[in-house]
Amino acid sequence: MMNSTSATSPSMWRSDPPAATLTAVRCGRQAGTVSLTLAPNGGENPLSYILSSADYTALGSPKAGDALSEAVCEQIRQLAGRREAILYALRILECGDSNRRTLTRKLIKRGCTPAHAAAAVEEMEKRGFLREEESAARKAVQCAQKGWSRKHTYASLLSHGYSGTVAARAIAAGEESGEIDFAENRRTFILEKRQKGMTPEQIRAALWRAGF
Repeated sequence: MMNSTSATSPSMWRSDPPAATLTAVRCGRQAGTVSLTLAPNGGENPLSYILSSADYTALGSPKAGDALSEAVCEQIRQLAGRREAILYALRILECGDSNRRTLTRKLIKRGCTPAHAAAAVEEMEKRGFLREEESAARKAVQCAQKGWSRKHTYASLLSHGYSGTVAARAIAAGEESGEIDFAENRRTFILEKRQKGMTPEQIRAALWRAGF
């Protein structure tokens, strides 16, 4: 059993009619976590939730045997769901760059609520793990290095989940730094088509299809 002290009065979680009894409080397997087991008063099976130690303390550090109101039980569920969404987000970002829209979509696909997904995205930005502008700039340069046009590069960024504003800024930043030169890409494109023996009309059509 985990011994805990709190400056918060127990009345804070007993003010409403009890909805569940806190039957166990244990240190989590992961450092800085606390596992709470709630036994609903309706006779349902006990449910366990994992919170961060900070969230547990902010909750008032309830002890085993405390009767909890529905409001507090819901708060525990929300805190546990938010923590799980943050862990999912960390795992996703370990695999590579992402952006707000794509990360949110992946979290919801994993079963996180929209609210928890949004909170996790905000936390990733706060910690510096999600740097949308930087990742968009890298992708823009990668597209340009393939010889793509501005239009094709912009469309690719949109397809990867970046907003139009972020995509435009990424392209502008690359052009300003000299890492992106669409005019040179166009000249190289035309030269390659000429070397293949294409007529001027065919080249114009190819330019249009490539977005130049």
